[in-house]
This record gives sequence, C-alpha cells and structure tokens, in this order.
Amino acid sequence: MRKLKIPMNKEILAYIIILAFSLGLVLISGCDSKLVSIDLSDAPYDLTLIKTAEGQIRITWLYNVNSEDTIRYSISKKIGNIDWISNYAFTYNNFFSDNIPTNDTIIYAYRVKAYNESTDEESDYSETIAYFSEFTQPTNILIQQISQSQLRISWQDHSIGEEGFYVDKKIDDGNWQIRYRVYGTNVNFFDDPAELFQTVSYRIYAFSGISTSLKSEASYLTTLLPPTDLFLQKPDPAKIRVNWTDNSDHEEGFYIDKKIGEQEWINEYTVVDSNITSWIDDIDLPCGTFSYRVRAFSGAFSSPYSNEEKINIYLEEIGNWDTAGEPADVFISEDTNWYSFIADKYYGFCAIDCVNPSAPFGMNYNQGGLPDRTLSVFVRDDLAYLTTDSGLDEHGMLYIVDLSPFINFHPFELLPPPEVLYIVGSCPITADEDDTYTPYDIYLDGDFAYVADGENGLVVIYIASSNPAFVAECQTGGVARNVFVKNNKAYVAAREQGLVVVNIMNPYNPFVETTYPTSGLTMDVKIRDNHAYIADGENGLKIINLSTTQVDYISTGGFTTGVYVQGQDRYDEDHVYLIDREKGLYVIDITQPGAPYILGHMEMDTEPVSISKFFLSSYVFIADNTGLKIIQIAP
Repeated sequence: MRKLKIPMNKEILAYIIILAFSLGLVLISGCDSKLVSIDLSDAPYDLTLIKTAEGQIRITWLYNVNSEDTIRYSISKKIGNIDWISNYAFTYNNFFSDNIPTNDTIIYAYRVKAYNESTDEESDYSETIAYFSEFTQPTNILIQQISQSQLRISWQDHSIGEEGFYVDKKIDDGNWQIRYRVYGTNVNFFDDPAELFQTVSYRIYAFSGISTSLKSEASYLTTLLPPTDLFLQKPDPAKIRVNWTDNSDHEEGFYIDKKIGEQEWINEYTVVDSNITSWIDDIDLPCGTFSYRVRAFSGAFSSPYSNEEKINIYLEEIGNWDTAGEPADVFISEDTNWYSFIADKYYGFCAIDCVNPSAPFGMNYNQGGLPDRTLSVFVRDDLAYLTTDSGLDEHGMLYIVDLSPFINFHPFELLPPPEVLYIVGSCPITADEDDTYTPYDIYLDGDFAYVADGENGLVVIYIASSNPAFVAECQTGGVARNVFVKNNKAYVAAREQGLVVVNIMNPYNPFVETTYPTSGLTMDVKIRDNHAYIADGENGLKIINLSTTQVDYISTGGFTTGVYVQGQDRYDEDHVYLIDREKGLYVIDITQPGAPYILGHMEMDTEPVSISKFFLSSYVFIADNTGLKIIQIAP
C-alpha cells in the first residue's frame, strides 16, 4: 500500500503549522497539565547573600514558575577584576553555597539564570549580588576646601572589583540625599560646590550590582580659607615679625596665637584687622623659642589655622673653637677673666680666650707630664686643677697648673700665649696606688678638692699647700660622674645610684647622708634654693625639692648629660641650662620650681658633654665632641 502524496505549497504548510500550534494550546488549557513556556524576559529575583561561616557564603533567590518542569539554575561568578566565569556552578535548588575568602578586599559577585530542561529555554540573568567583606569599606575620607566655594572629597579605595561608588550627602541637620553622586570603578575623589558656614556630610560606599560595602562618613564645616605661607623674621634682636598670605574673602580680621617654649598655646594672643598680613611682637624675655599660628575670622566663624612656625630669640651659637682632642669638661667663671678651659682628654687641656665671644681663640697644653686623658678642670685664682686618667692599670692623678703667665692678659691673638705651662703640684687621687678608678669631675671648696672618682665614689684632697694630698674617700654606690659642693655637703651624681648627698662638715670623715634613687642615669647635678637640678640621662631634667622630696621632670626625649642653674642677675632670670647629647641645648624656666617649663630649645648637630656659665655674662659655654660652642642666651 502506497501512501498518497498530496502536494502543498508554502502558504498551505504555514497555515497547517499555525493551526496545529493553536490546537495544542487548546488541548493544554483543557486538561490538568501545567506545561508552560518560560518568558525569556523573566529572571530569578530577590537574591540574598549571607556569610554562613568563615570562608563560606550562601546565595538564595526566588523564581516564578507555574509548571512541573525541571528547572536548573546556572550561577556565574566574578572574582575581583577578572571577567565573569559563565556556568560556574549548576543547581536544581533555589540556593547555592560557595567557599571564598570572607576576610578579603576582593569582591566576589554572582548572578543567576534559570534553564527549563523540559522546553530547552532559559531566562535572563538576575541582578548581580556580591560579597563585600568589612575590609572593602572605603576609609580615610578627607574633605578639603580648595576654594571658598568648592570642596574636594577624597577617600581610600580598599575594594577590588567594585562597579563604582555611591556618595550620599547631607547639609547641616537635613535629610540625606541618597546616591547624590555615582562614580565608576577606582574613582577616589570628586569636587563639590559649597556655601560658607554650612556643615556638609558625605557617606561613601562601594557597590556591585545590588550589593554595597560598609559606609564611611565624614563632615566638614565650610569656612574661610586659612592663611598660608606663614614665616617669621627678626627685624631686631628682641622683635619677631609674623608674616602670612591672606586667602579668604570678607574676613573681619585675623587671630594670632603664640606659644612660648613648650607651654600651651596662648589662643587669640592678639587680633589684627582685615587684609593685614604682617604683625610685630616685642619680646620681653631674655631668650626663648617662640611659635605662632594665624587664622581668619568672621563673626563666630574662623578659618583653619595657618602653618605653625617657630623662631629663637638670643638662643643661637655666636662663636666656636675646635680643640685638638675630645672634650670632656668645660669651666669658666668670674675668676677666669673671660678664659674658658676644656679638659681635652688625649691633648691635655685647652685654654680659650673668649673676651670676644664671636671670635674665640685657643691654645692646647699637654706639657709637663700630663697623662693621655684629662677628664676635668676647675680654675681658681690663677691655678687650674686637673684630674687625669692614664687609661692603663694606674690610678688617677690630680695636677695643679700655673696659669699666671696669661690669665690676666688679652688677647691671645695679639699677645703670644706661653708655649709651656708648668705643673706646680700633683698627687694620686687615692691613697691606694692599686686603685684604677676614673676621676670624672672635680670641684673646689675652701682648702679641699672633691673628686667624683667613678666606682670609688667621692674622694677628698687637701689642696691648701704646695703638696696636695689625699684626705678621705666615701663610697657612694654607682659610678660617681659629677660633684657639686654647697653648705658643707657634696652632691654626687652617681649614675644608676641617683643623687647621693655626702656630709662633708668634717672633710676628713665624709659620710653619706641621703640618697635619692633614680630610674635613669644621673650624670650631673647643681643646687639652688634647696632644690637639686639633675641631668638624669633618659629622664631629662629631674628637679628634687630637698625639703619636701617632691620630684618634677622635664622630658627632652633624648639623653641629658650636663646642667647649669643660673641665679638671679641683672635680668632677674631664673633659668636652668640643660644639655642633651641628642637634642642640643634647653633653657628651662624655674620661676616656680614646682612648675618648670621649657622656655627655649636650640638644636645642635654635635654632642654636648658639659656646660658652664659665669654669673654676669649673656652666654653659656658648651663643650661638645668637637670643641667649644658659645651660645648667646640674653641681650
């Protein structure tokens, strides 16, 4: 049996197909079957993403389907800036878990589409959802007023793979303008118009699809622009001119703040009118470090501060002399007739003519048998008393040198100094020739010399005859580095032992009366008005009220090695001069000993080791690792 073939044209065939399709729809709608076609514009929706555990996330979604068809979901994934991984995973469930680093700055993005296996049709992709760890939050929002009517807002971008950034904005206490600005990936700043004296707030957060990072927020009060280019000049030794550039419009004037040394700022120290850009301050203190800052104001509003600048008054080096050796001690007093003396270790000692402080002139002496290390010097009348150390297995020595050939004449440059100075007396520091201690410092009082003899403590030597002789010694503990004598007491700076007070009422029988322990290394001490002023190493300046034992500190942040306390003179000054081998010279006001403060600071590029001053001069004399520095500290 053959099948009959009926010829058809294209129009008839198309009609039959349409008719069959329509009949199929009728049959489907007339029975209980739920087979439907998927709308290709449809997609999974209501995506959520949560962190379920460290290193794991879970995505869920909804999808509208009214059939018993088998729906398979395809998940695509994007890691940071890498392209999408299509069909990264498949599932027949409305959820998916993935293992990712959950403490990373990389953003992990996902999207989902549905596939009907029964009809071989698929949906569109869902919206993108992403995981943002806490480390993707933008930080360090900085709002800068780049002109009087414009702000620049910048931030630090910590996310990798974001689509961009949302910026919300609020003015004063108003409502937030959500997504006030939208910026693309890797953008980290924008400019925004602003009005004066409004508080503008911004929130910034990264986004990818429907997900965002944590938000960061910052506010700024738009105000007058700060003065800039502040600089200081000294038109006169005791005057400071403050100069600045005016960047604001319509200000009423400028506030000038001042700081003396390391005290607190004196806010609104003075006020000047609008458009003035210079002001002169008259200084009535003998010396110091003075700092200034300026801001514009209009009514109750003011600009940010200008840059801060500081300048010294009378606190500067005016003369110096390099010695041949390595200075260990410096001495100058009313008795020395403008000569300063330096114990110069391997080169004996150096006499320096300072009658012209800006042009000192020196001469080194090592004749007559001085050992190779001169450690300390004290001058009285026309005699120099030197302590020395051979550096070998030998005891220290005291030498007395005659200065009479030049001590009453000036200047060295025009009057040839003597080539040789003579030793007129000497003796061992201790009675035991086997002692090998180091005589770091010497101080004269009456008929006796008192020597800080290192680990041997305090040594007393009789010097009222041409044959000086050891008298007594007193163990102080620690390493005796310096000694100061006043009112029948020797105050010994004993390094780790602290301050040791030795009773010398009877120089032949000294004994320890009191010890003031320290957590630092006590290097030097001076006494005034029943207060001890101590260069206490890393502790800075330590002040002990010897009546009440109250202790005050002034920290320098370095290591203090020497101290000199100034009495009241023609300037009625109450100052301590402190040297720090790392920081330089400090001048400390002790008008109220219980409330000291740093009045001035002069940085030095050398290492100061000793400091001296004589009463009526305007200078301090510092021995450092190169020689002598002369610093002016008063008019």
